[in-house]
Amino acid sequence: MASRSQRRAAQTEQRAAKAERELGGAALVATLVFVRHGETDYNRERRLQGQRDVTLNERGASGRRRHRQSRIRCCPRRRRLCRSPSKHLAPPVPRRVRAGREQAAVLGAALAATPLAAIYSSDLSRARETAAAVAAAQPGGPVAVVELAALRERALGVLEGLTDAEAAAQQPAAWRSLLRHGGGGAATMEPLEGGVESTAAMAARVAAALGDIARRHAPRGEAVAVVSHGGALSVAYAHIAGRPFGGSLHNCCIGVARSDGGRRWSVQRWNDTSHLQPAAASGGAGADGFGGGAAGG
Repeated sequence: MASRSQRRAAQTEQRAAKAERELGGAALVATLVFVRHGETDYNRERRLQGQRDVTLNERGASGRRRHRQSRIRCCPRRRRLCRSPSKHLAPPVPRRVRAGREQAAVLGAALAATPLAAIYSSDLSRARETAAAVAAAQPGGPVAVVELAALRERALGVLEGLTDAEAAAQQPAAWRSLLRHGGGGAATMEPLEGGVESTAAMAARVAAALGDIARRHAPRGEAVAVVSHGGALSVAYAHIAGRPFGGSLHNCCIGVARSDGGRRWSVQRWNDTSHLQPAAASGGAGADGFGGGAAGG
């Protein structure tokens, strides 16, 4: 019997195949390559970025394999926890994680094989820097980068710059409002407590921008890149796929969708970080919250 994850994966493939069949009747389609920006220090520190203008970071993190005492036993017969784990473990293995600017360079190299007619980017620095790296790597010469405020991350008002714990302690009303309406439960277009942008307002501006981009490039069958943020790309996926994205978006991940001009969409892939291997994709450092799912940006 198939597991729940296998059934979910099969359903996703069936939906994608159906969308592609429906799109197959269109003479020309636009291909949109969606990209989340590279890592920032806020991502690594798990701070709420929102529309605060944070740049990509330059230094990667390094980690070591940690010993979990509860899983190591000196003697199975005595079932005693190990008090000297170093006797039984190999030396710690350094694990290097790419920093944001290096991620962006690797991303650019990965997309060099895809001729892009244009690159659309949020006008926040972390997205602009990522877009510039993609543009510079295009084999035909740098591609024009069009900055759109509509592709910005969700505005988080008084919560921007805070960790989850700091937000809960310093801005409890705004934090509770964000948790209550963070997943899209608020249909209002009005700002929430503390100047936090509603999910509906963010979704409306992102959907409008994507429709404009698709209509502009579908008649010529062109491919373009869209560089944005975790929260914005999450609502973008919900718009084009017709259902929420059930995971967290990694820094410099790639998604690909095709459209006949904004009316019909077919998602080819999403949240792909294979181009960042074998080094660990550091999107996990800030891949939750509104900017990786909900908070980082």
